[in-house]
Amino acid sequence: MIDTLSTEIDHPEQLAFFLASQSVQKRYHEATGCFILLYSASTDEFFLSQLLTAAHFWCPKAAVAGATSAGEIRHGETLLGKTIVTLYFFAHSLVSVHTVQCEDGEESSASAQLVATLGDIQDLKGVLLLGNPFKQQLPEVLAGFDELMRQCTVFGGGAGDYAMSQAWVMAGTLCSQTSLVAVAFSGASLHIEMHDVLGWRRMTQSMQITSAQANVVHTIDHRPASEVYREFLGISADRQFFSNALGFPILIRDERQLVARVPLSADDEGNLTFLSRFSAGEEFSLGFVHPELLEQQLQALNQRMVAFSPDTVLLLSCGCRRFVLLEDILDETRRFESIAPTFGFYTVSEIAGDKGLLNLSLVAVGMREGAKPVARPILPVFAEPRVSSRVDHFANTHSRILRRLLHFISALNRELETKNREMEKLSYLDGLTGIANRRRFDMRLEEEWQRAQRSNLPLSLLMIDVDSFKAFNDTYGHLAGDDCLRQLATEMAAAVSRGTDLVARYGGEEFAVIMADTHGRGGMKVASEIQRRVAGLAIPHRASLAATDVVSVSIGIACMVPGAEQSSQLLQAAADRALYQAKRDGRNKIVRDPGAFVPVLVAKETDTGT
Repeated sequence: MIDTLSTEIDHPEQLAFFLASQSVQKRYHEATGCFILLYSASTDEFFLSQLLTAAHFWCPKAAVAGATSAGEIRHGETLLGKTIVTLYFFAHSLVSVHTVQCEDGEESSASAQLVATLGDIQDLKGVLLLGNPFKQQLPEVLAGFDELMRQCTVFGGGAGDYAMSQAWVMAGTLCSQTSLVAVAFSGASLHIEMHDVLGWRRMTQSMQITSAQANVVHTIDHRPASEVYREFLGISADRQFFSNALGFPILIRDERQLVARVPLSADDEGNLTFLSRFSAGEEFSLGFVHPELLEQQLQALNQRMVAFSPDTVLLLSCGCRRFVLLEDILDETRRFESIAPTFGFYTVSEIAGDKGLLNLSLVAVGMREGAKPVARPILPVFAEPRVSSRVDHFANTHSRILRRLLHFISALNRELETKNREMEKLSYLDGLTGIANRRRFDMRLEEEWQRAQRSNLPLSLLMIDVDSFKAFNDTYGHLAGDDCLRQLATEMAAAVSRGTDLVARYGGEEFAVIMADTHGRGGMKVASEIQRRVAGLAIPHRASLAATDVVSVSIGIACMVPGAEQSSQLLQAAADRALYQAKRDGRNKIVRDPGAFVPVLVAKETDTGT
């Protein structure tokens, strides 16, 4: 079993007295492994170094590590401006501390050195990783831990301070701003389990990063990046930008979950600076904390932690999270103390295994030695004395008003999303015929062309023109012409049996049909069916130049297996040539382009007769 002792320190002499006490020394000498974790609001290097000296003097065999923090947690209570020292005594497990120098640009080599050392540790169960996010690219560090993460649990955080300007990490007697610290926990009977929660939800439509370099985002949807915060939230790119924007991160969905990224600053040119790197093309939404979602996630996390039955819980929570949740953060951390003794600190960024570097998250790490107990009593949570029996209707008004506001915003977003989907659908439809318009045709042709390039399968295109349609309008009037086009569109759509094919009005009296994975013979079959259905309408056309007194259509067909460097314009030009030839041959004809026609099986059979 893992035993813990913790104290609050105002002066290094206090730590010396605490470590020299009989209760500490007895546990220290009886333990197989001892870990001393320091986290401090102070960024005074001399003060921190004195703490390390005292720890090394009184517990020379202990593994000592720590970081400056943006808030401290002791026995589940969130504290501010404190220095907390927590001792972990392991009955059967070992703890060791490893450091490596890591300047900006040296992240890959530094992580490789650490991983090589950690990989040699027998029965390695977990690694606490501490770094300085202001001087190191922690995502680059974590990239080197991919293989190790498959073997053990990697967790930790970026050191920081209340001003979000500097950070120190500690290991042994070293106090440094440019080192990486890895604390290794090993032992056959040691069990470590990690979970994390966010509790933020999207509050805007999806947007796209259109220009970015490393951790600086230049443009979003081709506009200066900071314009997003000014437009949606009224946040200006000034000295107060971080304080105003920290509750509204950008939310990016990775393979497993939503990940929050908090902008640190905005410059006069509209660039946003983050701790993490970005690439052009990434999509995101602005987010805001959702109290009901947060409560659901916290309850689920607590249930998992109760099921794990830890001896102790280490919390790594984002400092921005504390700023946003205000007094609600107290309940968030207190609930873990009812499960096991809980300690931790508020970070600048959180490390959660293969989920990478997080922002605004709470990472909870449970540790236990030995088998899970059959039944472990839950520590009672004592309520504060009640000053009055009256109901206080003004208590927690911040949370209750926020819930209503977010409910209203969510309802508005759902309404807007529905209307946007309807408008997007209408923007792709031809107003007269109800089938796809030219815009949709152009997009779909390019999509299918690129897909055919990847699959090495043929793509067929029909270009269709109504014969002598100007003469039809002159003879019967434009209203009759419109009705004729509507009927023709309906029959063409009916002639195409697959949902993956597209019938579009190309313009005026011209139509087009795109058929993926379809060779020439299948395209000819569809073209013949279209002509048959058009003739079956028997719409009178006494002014037609075709050899018929009813409305008819001419069809050009082309079929290609796209080459890697070829453009979809080649296919469209070939189908246009074939259509032109059909007109020259007397109209009401089907003509295929001899230079762009794959007759039979280069592709799999399809429902269009291919």
